This record gives sequence, structure tokens and C-alpha cells, in this order.
Amino acid sequence: MSRLLLCTDLDRTLLPNGVAPESPRARPLFARLAADADVTLVYVTGRDAGLGAEARATWKVPVPHVLIGDVGTTIAELRSRAWGRWPARDEAIARDWRGRGGDAIRDLLQGIVGLEPQDDSRQGPWK
Repeated sequence: MSRLLLCTDLDRTLLPNGVAPESPRARPLFARLAADADVTLVYVTGRDAGLGAEARATWKVPVPHVLIGDVGTTIAELRSRAWGRWPARDEAIARDWRGRGGDAIRDLLQGIVGLEPQDDSRQGPWK
């Protein structure tokens, strides 16, 4: 069998979050699929690694191989029980942003009606 890349969001996709009820068999079936040795599990989420860990503990879902978090601004993988960011992702963003950081981008976006930054605690170098 060839390897299978399984990517999913967390909130309102894998995890119930809101008024829609959860299917009672969804998480057990998902866990069984994710446990297959041929599956590489990736969570793609707006959450950071800490909030992702909190969701996994609360909802008892499998630990992924890779976490694409912070609305796509970080990619991390589990290394010796700790999440390590992919330096190549940071380097690519830094190159594309031509030395600008999050503050410079926020300044460029300031004044757009309806666009609000998240709390400072949720900001990172590229968000």
C-alpha cells in the first residue's frame, strides 16, 4: 500500500465547535484510520501548537505527525515529544516578505474596515 497523507482542520471539521452535533462514531473511526502505519496525519488549523495540544487532550484525538498552525504561518513536527518548527518555512516567508515582520504587515493592513488583528498573545513573526 502506498502512503496516505490525511490533512484536516480541527474546529467544526474534526472537533465539534458550535451548535452542530457530533457524529458519535466520527472520532473513533478517525482514530482507527489515523493509527494505520501508512497514514501521515496533518492538522491544518488556526490554532498554535499549545492550543492544538489542548484540543487533542480535551477531545482525545490522535497526535499528528505535522501541525500546520497559526493560520498557515507555522509548520511544526513532533521531535522528541516537543514541537519543532520547520526553519525552511520561516526562511521562505522571510524571503517573500523581504525583511518585513508582522508589525510592518499589520501597518499595511491598518484601516481596512472589518479586519481586526487577534490578541497580541496570538501573534507570531508572520501573523
